[in-house]
Amino acid sequence: MKSEKEFLKETYDKNKPKLLFPIFNTVLGVGLAGILVYLTIYQDLKIGILIFAIFLLVLFIASSWYNSYFSKKQVRKEIYNLQEETEILINTIKNQKRKQIYEINDIHKIKFSYNLDETKELEKVSFDLKTRTFSKDIKGLVEINLGVSCAGLLVNPSTKEVVGFGGMAPCSVWLKKKLNVPASKKGNVYIDTPGYKLTDKTVFKVLRQSDAYYDKKTGWLCFGSKKTESIDDVIEVQENVYVVLRDEELISVWVKLEPNLEIA
Repeated sequence: MKSEKEFLKETYDKNKPKLLFPIFNTVLGVGLAGILVYLTIYQDLKIGILIFAIFLLVLFIASSWYNSYFSKKQVRKEIYNLQEETEILINTIKNQKRKQIYEINDIHKIKFSYNLDETKELEKVSFDLKTRTFSKDIKGLVEINLGVSCAGLLVNPSTKEVVGFGGMAPCSVWLKKKLNVPASKKGNVYIDTPGYKLTDKTVFKVLRQSDAYYDKKTGWLCFGSKKTESIDDVIEVQENVYVVLRDEELISVWVKLEPNLEIA
């Protein structure tokens, strides 16, 4: 984490926006354009050559401003967001070190079951982009973190029922993709964890090799496989939180966020 922070700082310092070069190139370009207009009027320079030359000068000025100023401002903004996100992630990981963390490489070590309940009242979920956290309180619950995030399904340690989605999710690793959201049914999802004692200090890390996909147009976020099969069961455990199961195996989790989040 330290080396990453140092790298981000060095990159931030290197990308200082510069105004001198684009201003100089703008003055130079305008001056050359003036000369070309003069030659067209008084020296019979062909109008086609003038238009083509003006077009090249505009491109020259625009590229100068973009490369020296606007692109560097954008890079600095992204680096600032990454630095901020890194600090949040470090603090979250520090807090998790006080808990019992299990790395689950074979997801079949945790089995999932469900029952349908179309009358179930669902709690809303929201996401705070500033803190990178979901609204559901994780206190007193078992955490099933997804991918490289510190967010995921929350389980009541007594009943082993999935009660919602919460935690901290770093946005910089989300891949922007158009997603086809599966149809779902309301229900209750339960876990079976033979060999593990569940407490409010238990954290499972699953789907470690899976990516997270974000559809900027719709706001849907998918942890795990973005493709579902006809044999899959899609259970809505919290409003707009879908758990996708296949033969007692967790395939993916879908969460509806706000569209057009600036995740970089």
